[in-house]
Amino acid sequence: MQHWIIDSDRIGLPSWHEAFPHAAIVSAASQMRGLNKPRGVIWCRLRTDQLLADVLNGVDFSLGHPVVVLSDEPDEELVMSALAAGAVGCCNSRAAPEVLRQVALAVGNGGLWIG
Repeated sequence: MQHWIIDSDRIGLPSWHEAFPHAAIVSAASQMRGLNKPRGVIWCRLRTDQLLADVLNGVDFSLGHPVVVLSDEPDEELVMSALAAGAVGCCNSRAAPEVLRQVALAVGNGGLWIG
């Protein structure tokens, strides 16, 4: 399964690299390549100083890849807003690699992740 991570800092967190060693980390949705692959998850990092709409800007939800928001400060309101915007999951951006892999499995099989 392919993973694309959108973050303004293209370095990525260590837990992301451990969970998805072959993930493509890009600074904008327009830089994602290989979106024609049949299975993949798009992860969008929401930093404390960012707006959800700005982070999801340019993400093509019609491609069928589940979109998960990785939030530095997740809360109930953010989760509801992310789901309303088309995301299928929201979790802490600093989640452990095992949790990130569970999120990917859940949303990759058509489920939702709220945590």
